[in-house]
Amino acid sequence: MTGIAADRLSPEDRTQRVRDAFAEEQPKLLLLPQEPFPTDEIDTVEIGNTHYARFDLDDYSVPHTYVRRSLAIAASLESVRIIDGTSVIATHERSWDRGLQIEEPSHIEPLVEYKRQVRKHRGMDRISSAAPSAFRLLATGAERDPKMN
Repeated sequence: MTGIAADRLSPEDRTQRVRDAFAEEQPKLLLLPQEPFPTDEIDTVEIGNTHYARFDLDDYSVPHTYVRRSLAIAASLESVRIIDGTSVIATHERSWDRGLQIEEPSHIEPLVEYKRQVRKHRGMDRISSAAPSAFRLLATGAERDPKMN
């Protein structure tokens, strides 16, 4: 301890200086912990029909398989982690702006592929629902023509 504050008299014992009182107590003090104290803000978020978790007025992407679920968010000054149980499913750099969509490409690409697959079968589903016996006809055609798969 140095400076003007260390040279003043100790409030508890006016016969010694703050510097001397600190030197006397220092060996009795506990060491600081090696691991930093956790200070993340923890919150629960409901994922709706879209694959985004809203936190602090921004939307952070999650894998599309986590829609319509409750997840936890742990936010530090640097990052936002989205957690399902004990598994971290997404980590994003924290945004201090408002109204942004922060996306991870590995969350978007599987969703695009999933939608592409669903869209490909939509036409056959319409035919099948209009004429239920058409499903067998389409299945037979698919077996004969490998381009229909």
